[in-house]
Amino acid sequence: MKRFYAMPAILTLALSLILGACKSGDEIYTRDIFIDSAPQGATVIVNGIALSKTPLTLNVGATDGGCFLIPTQIILLAPNKDTHTQIISYPAYKPGNEDISRIPETLNFDMSVPTAENK
Repeated sequence: MKRFYAMPAILTLALSLILGACKSGDEIYTRDIFIDSAPQGATVIVNGIALSKTPLTLNVGATDGGCFLIPTQIILLAPNKDTHTQIISYPAYKPGNEDISRIPETLNFDMSVPTAENK
């Protein structure tokens, strides 16, 4: 299985600017999300930037509690006509919304069903 653990430097820089990183003193908080799909090979788009194809590991800026810093939308484009594009969105962290803004460790998408059925 092919994995994309390291993105080209330009994509890493672009994501750092878009997704941000929480700096507190000398600490920078980030989290990894492993994104996969069945079938594999779906194009992953994060906040409007096409990154790579599944499977891949994405590093995003985080609060010290592991929540998204900014609203984040992840789209997986259908790799063929028999599959469905998938979209998932997370709000930025605000006190009281930790559960809905928490960064997942893994996202697995079944591209054979519509987005609403994947939740």
